[in-house]
Amino acid sequence: MQQTYIFELQFFPSIYFFCLLAKNQVVIEKHENYQKRSFRNKCIIANATGHQTLTVPLKKGKHERQPITEVQLAYDEPWQENHLAAIRTAYSSAPYFEYYYPHIEHIYHSAEELLFDFNWSILHYFTKILQLQGPAASETYSKTPTEIDYRGKLNPKTYHEIALPKYNQVFEDRHGYLSNLSILDLIFCKGPEAAGYLTGWEREVK
Repeated sequence: MQQTYIFELQFFPSIYFFCLLAKNQVVIEKHENYQKRSFRNKCIIANATGHQTLTVPLKKGKHERQPITEVQLAYDEPWQENHLAAIRTAYSSAPYFEYYYPHIEHIYHSAEELLFDFNWSILHYFTKILQLQGPAASETYSKTPTEIDYRGKLNPKTYHEIALPKYNQVFEDRHGYLSNLSILDLIFCKGPEAAGYLTGWEREVK
């Protein structure tokens, strides 16, 4: 049975987010305030030493109380090139790296001013290549939404607790299978088969 979930807009969202999107309606929270220690400006990939967190730097200020649509990216340091270098190091040997990497590189070089716009362009790209219906944006903020509230539920401390079906990963021989990484991991490793992976998962969401 299809349900409706509400999420914050994440940076290269986790695989579980797309599992839910593949079978349900999803609404993106557009009227919240920014919160630290979340996936709003972070994602987690796998590399030779295990997990690696990629963080988008934000302009200095009190982001915690700032509307999410007003949070600005900082370009004082070459974080785009640093992220791309980390992605190349992690996934250059993945089966579908050469196909998808130029598109990821293009997204990074889009030079968006706002975090929300940057994350939305990322989400748009992945819904397109995964042939998923794009989420709608919320019209107002509600502390008790009618949707199933997943805002903040997937975060850097809890994401790994969700056990997703195994697929072949680049460094699996070194540190075993790592569940629920960024969608980057799935797309580089499974390519066109990623869409089937998302729709084929049958676990009941609680």
